[in-house]
Amino acid sequence: MLIENLVNGWFKVWVVAVLLFGTVACDSSDGEGNLSLAAPAIGQSEERSTEPVLLAFGWSAVEDAAEYAYRLDEVVGEELHPLLSGKTAATSVELGGERGRTLSLGTTYRFSVQALLAEGVTLSASAFASVDITTSEAPIALTVENLTYRSARLRVEPKDGALLYQFAQIPVEKYLAYDSDMAFIEGYDFGYYKAMTAAMPWVKWYQWMEEASKTGNSVYDTRILNPGVDYMLYAYGVEFDSSNEEEPVRVTTPLYIKNFTTPEWKATSNCTFDVEVTGQELVEVTDSETGEPFNTVNVTVEVTPSDDTEHYYVAFPQSDVVADNGGDYGYAFALVLSMEQYEGISSWFAPGILSKGKATVSAIDHGFSVLPGTKCSVLVFGVSELGLVTTAIQRLDIDAVSEGSAAGSSSGVKLGRGAFAGHPAVRQRL
Repeated sequence: MLIENLVNGWFKVWVVAVLLFGTVACDSSDGEGNLSLAAPAIGQSEERSTEPVLLAFGWSAVEDAAEYAYRLDEVVGEELHPLLSGKTAATSVELGGERGRTLSLGTTYRFSVQALLAEGVTLSASAFASVDITTSEAPIALTVENLTYRSARLRVEPKDGALLYQFAQIPVEKYLAYDSDMAFIEGYDFGYYKAMTAAMPWVKWYQWMEEASKTGNSVYDTRILNPGVDYMLYAYGVEFDSSNEEEPVRVTTPLYIKNFTTPEWKATSNCTFDVEVTGQELVEVTDSETGEPFNTVNVTVEVTPSDDTEHYYVAFPQSDVVADNGGDYGYAFALVLSMEQYEGISSWFAPGILSKGKATVSAIDHGFSVLPGTKCSVLVFGVSELGLVTTAIQRLDIDAVSEGSAAGSSSGVKLGRGAFAGHPAVRQRL
């Protein structure tokens, strides 16, 4: 059972509030007969609670204002990350505590509010008034760094270096499937380790969990994120007692959460590609696992990039596989992840993975099986050293030659489909 009020007495609530608003003209007209409003003056900004984090804000009433629009952003360096927004007719609001959009300790937020006139009135909004507020120091500090559409560096720093804890990151929607923090810990985390014991019953589930627990600072680089998704990094303290069969694991702290949202993907390079099919060849190959022969079409293309410094990858999937993975970009993202997980790629600039400059590439070069008589898509896209898709994707659709066609043929090639055979993104990879 989760210990209640553990953090009471651990620290005092210190709030740093810096008023950022300026003076706006209070004239009721802009000189052309259109109404204008003064910006509200924020008079209250405080942390009301730490479990969960609740922030309260208040401001002065503005003459002629019908309502007020507000927003809350997380301040990360020089950037603002939008979190919450809304409208109210009142002159105060309390934010936080909403499951899935939980505010965090040890974090700076910027609250902004503006006055609104009735709908349809020209110049119906004032300037924004803003205030920064930093929440209390967290017993377990959680930080998300170097965030991209698919990767991040996750940092966990407990104040107590001896504290044993669990941490992970998941999509927020998985957390919201549970009614409470403790239900989440028991259902999701305990459930994960119990599933491991179901597969390997000689190790008890809480032994798996204890082995995976951490002390001190932890840093973890993840590349399994998807663009435009709400995630949470979470951590909580644990203790283990193998002699207590009823409660071998005790949760010793609240569940600490850091919410973050991955940005949508966008190209970071303007490089484009000219792609020309230079040949198709029927090839008899042997499955390295079953020893059975089958025919594949070795499609060869010549790729000319507009920028000879760009590293790029050439994929030869069946067209239906691309559609099954959400189109060109969904397929490319899934393929990159699959190759890292199943082929152990850590640096994409290692020899033999990417091409650079004008190059001739074949399907067999990259381990793709193009089925005779089917529609195949050639996808060419830039890739960074860390596996980020850097360019717009160039796609060329072709009809693969059929069995018994006039295309050239050869035999004796031995290829294995191995771990990729069942993965949806690489179903046609050998």
